[in-house]
Amino acid sequence: MANFGKVLAIDYGKKRIGLAISDSQRKVAVPHKILNLTGILEQDVNMVVEVIQEIKPTKLVVGLPVSTDGTLNESALGVKSFVELLSKSLDVDYEYFDERYSTKIASALKIDKKQKAKKNILDSSAAAIILQSWLDYNNGKSNKNLMDKDYV
Repeated sequence: MANFGKVLAIDYGKKRIGLAISDSQRKVAVPHKILNLTGILEQDVNMVVEVIQEIKPTKLVVGLPVSTDGTLNESALGVKSFVELLSKSLDVDYEYFDERYSTKIASALKIDKKQKAKKNILDSSAAAIILQSWLDYNNGKSNKNLMDKDYV
């Protein structure tokens, strides 16, 4: 596995997909974009494919919303269905990473609660938190990986 090149994080939700991107050295994650879901899985996958073709990441990190007890729930199964279809459209390695509490953390970090686009910003910020956690784990800055279970 190459330890360089941009990484794109995907936070697949019920209404939106939050995206975040790392720098080429894989040190820092920043929010990138929010995509509103259409409700049609193929169209939603195509929107992400367009972003991936534009950015050309070397890896995807996909937030997997597992239950607090570590089991897969309905949301996690929806993410896996999305990624299965996405992986058929691309030749980019992907990895699941535990996204538990990422949205709550992103929400706690927001200072301006009256911001109209808060929900949208929240989704890409949650993706950035997922990605930064993954980067820190893979750079040896964190020894806690809740995704040690094999969910693939």
